[in-house]
Amino acid sequence: MVCQETGQYEDAVYYYDQSLGIEIEQEDLLRLMIESAQAIGRPDLALARTAEFLSLHPFKSGIKSLYARMLEETGHINEALSQVQEILSRDPKNPIAREILSRHEVLVASPFMSED
Repeated sequence: MVCQETGQYEDAVYYYDQSLGIEIEQEDLLRLMIESAQAIGRPDLALARTAEFLSLHPFKSGIKSLYARMLEETGHINEALSQVQEILSRDPKNPIAREILSRHEVLVASPFMSED
């Protein structure tokens, strides 16, 4: 956490990733890793660990929302929208999912969604 508090986000992402490699169940560390990766404009750095966490805990809508946002930010729009649809089926008022959906309404309404 010291790295994050001092603005050394790249180092923080590295250390969180190492810790999660040992114990993926640490949701609080995953959230800190996601925040740090987004702070340096590199959400891609947290995608793999977030996917790993969600494979073990598929119904964590807070983490799934952050994952959908990272997918969107890294250009994986169709995959992000797929996550959003899952989230909204369980949590129709999820603000992050609704925000992502509103930005891509044309794709969702179209029967011919473009490929990533």
